[in-house]
Amino acid sequence: MTRRLGMIVCPMLEDEAIYNLKHDPEEKRIFLVQTPFLDTIIPKLRQHNVEYTKISQLDFYSGRFDSDVYTVYIWVMFMGLHEDIDMLKFEVSNQIVMMKDRVDTLLLYYGRCGRALDHIEDWAKEMVPIPVTLFHNKDGTLCDDCICIPLGGTDNYLKLLKTHAGKLYFTPAMAANFEGFLSAMELFNGIDTSNSEIMKILLDMAGYMTVLKVQTGQGDQLNFDDNVHNFAKKYDLRVEILEDGWATMELADYNYTRAKELMDSRK
Repeated sequence: MTRRLGMIVCPMLEDEAIYNLKHDPEEKRIFLVQTPFLDTIIPKLRQHNVEYTKISQLDFYSGRFDSDVYTVYIWVMFMGLHEDIDMLKFEVSNQIVMMKDRVDTLLLYYGRCGRALDHIEDWAKEMVPIPVTLFHNKDGTLCDDCICIPLGGTDNYLKLLKTHAGKLYFTPAMAANFEGFLSAMELFNGIDTSNSEIMKILLDMAGYMTVLKVQTGQGDQLNFDDNVHNFAKKYDLRVEILEDGWATMELADYNYTRAKELMDSRK
């Protein structure tokens, strides 16, 4: 009996995917499908001692690595899709269709992402023969975005916005890919985020003066401090550290467990 979980992963939530794989005690085989967007996930898989095998897309579609052991296939998407929510919806939907015959359940490491993915689960129920789920709060509502998830849900996110208003929130994943993260923000859609002079002006106009360091304990811990301070120095921002007690991996646990339950319920 095959048990194949597919992970369609946004780079901003690859830390949660790695966490899930590391802390799941079940015996499994992990395959990372070759895409052009593996620069940050590979060093983090190694840093957290998660064993994996990199395979080509052709090998994935051939099914040659399917086995009776629980199998996980990771497909990392392009971070820049967030610049256009219609394109994000199209590409994620297309990826679901492409993977539907090779896995038994798909877990999307995404939130609502500007409402781009609000109805993708309903669409998938009509269009593909396997369960498809993205990240939910524990009350069943969809998580808003990649900040909401490591904070334990939308309610905590709203509390953070009130407590630390007007700041850029940096988890380790965001700090490791800060230009990609900025380009995903609606404020900077269509802006060349590699142009530091323009970015300084826009950040100043938007009132951002502080980077709030959100320590999740996951991701690239070796370079987290340097990544945050290099970003702050580049854009003349202050650095503050979020108090303990905010960050949690509860939603990563909850949604991964939920995806496995959906997979097993089909057998």
